[in-house]
Amino acid sequence: MQELVSRFPKSPVLVLCGPGNNGKDGAVIANLLRDKGWSVRLLCYRSNIPDGFALEPDGFVLEEPLIIDSIFGIGLSRPLAEDLSSIVQ
Repeated sequence: MQELVSRFPKSPVLVLCGPGNNGKDGAVIANLLRDKGWSVRLLCYRSNIPDGFALEPDGFVLEEPLIIDSIFGIGLSRPLAEDLSSIVQ
């Protein structure tokens, strides 16, 4: 977190959260950044995180110069769902 704050001072940020523990970590980071005065947009893909919603690739607009990917971890061993794949690309 300290590295992020020092390298990208209060840059608008998009946090993409997945359905598991990585997504929860992303939600925590989003809240910490908001507490520090950052402009944060939190998008949760098929998540149990409150206010989470499915990302819709049609109409998805990338506005933030900084993206934090907390969708899945390094252990993902299956292909991405089609809707998520189009957003990631």
